Amino acid sequence: MNIEYKNITKKDYKKIKNLIQNAWFTDDYLETKNNKKPNLKVYATGYLYHHLSTSSYTIAAYDNEKLVGFLFGRAEGAKIKKCFINKFKQFLVGIRMLFTKIGRRGLKVYFKEKKIDDSLLNEYDKEKNEICLFIVDEAYRKKGIGSTLEEYFIAYLKNLNKHNLFLYTDSYSNFNYYEKRNYKRHSTRIVQYDNENAEYYIYIKEI
Repeated sequence: MNIEYKNITKKDYKKIKNLIQNAWFTDDYLETKNNKKPNLKVYATGYLYHHLSTSSYTIAAYDNEKLVGFLFGRAEGAKIKKCFINKFKQFLVGIRMLFTKIGRRGLKVYFKEKKIDDSLLNEYDKEKNEICLFIVDEAYRKKGIGSTLEEYFIAYLKNLNKHNLFLYTDSYSNFNYYEKRNYKRHSTRIVQYDNENAEYYIYIKEI
């Protein structure tokens, strides 16, 4: 295994969308009553453009031609490339989702989670340096790839004289990873979905 780390370009987008879909938007995501599978690529595409529009730093990990992980992050005050273009592309995806019932449900979930994140952020009074999107292929975890991606981002922040970072995560995700990496839980929100509760967190780290 020979892992190469490089900046993300447009030619990586398709592979990134596939990894987003495989990691989070599984077949039972937003399941429908008639068992019809939603177009999960639409969700992954919207998710990609959303994070491209908010990130000032991107890096990918490749094993030969296979994308095995990536990290999107932002430093407070840093310039975000093609922000308007990516926001417009995200808007177009949102319009497309309005024309299906499952798409509208997806948008409802998105805005609900955004409201939760905004509420958590109101309690965070440090620099807004954020790990926005961070995924490692399940088959390549526990090989130091995630740690290396994070270290590249931290080096970027230190070069800008930043001293801390934060991220959003939740009880559906592997938040224990961050605790092992010396992140501290800063705040929590508990939200009820149907018959179960979900917890949403902000984790912070001094660098």
